[in-house]
Amino acid sequence: MEGDGVLRKIAQVLRSKTRGADLVARFGGEEFVIILPEIDFENGRTVGEKLRAEIERTEFKGEEKMPNHCLTISVGFATFPRDAKVPTELLEHADQALYISKRNGRNMISHLSDK
Repeated sequence: MEGDGVLRKIAQVLRSKTRGADLVARFGGEEFVIILPEIDFENGRTVGEKLRAEIERTEFKGEEKMPNHCLTISVGFATFPRDAKVPTELLEHADQALYISKRNGRNMISHLSDK
């Protein structure tokens, strides 16, 4: 199935562009969570932007049907302990930041402070 293949390729790209200590996991339908141990706010934004740009540069089967003829991702990020003290709150803040990216035009990285 084309959609499953695209998700597998996205996961492969994300894993290839993160460190061995980082965790890339599919989290729901077409969402991924990436845990970056010991990464602060500034570096979290940098890593997110690097991953967003890498996906945009990567060729995917069927992307000619996408807007602008390329597949892109929207990214929301949150950091511990700055944004949350417990994992569930950290995920919730990252999810809220993801929707900021989607509302503001997609293909970007956002944090709750970017409202």
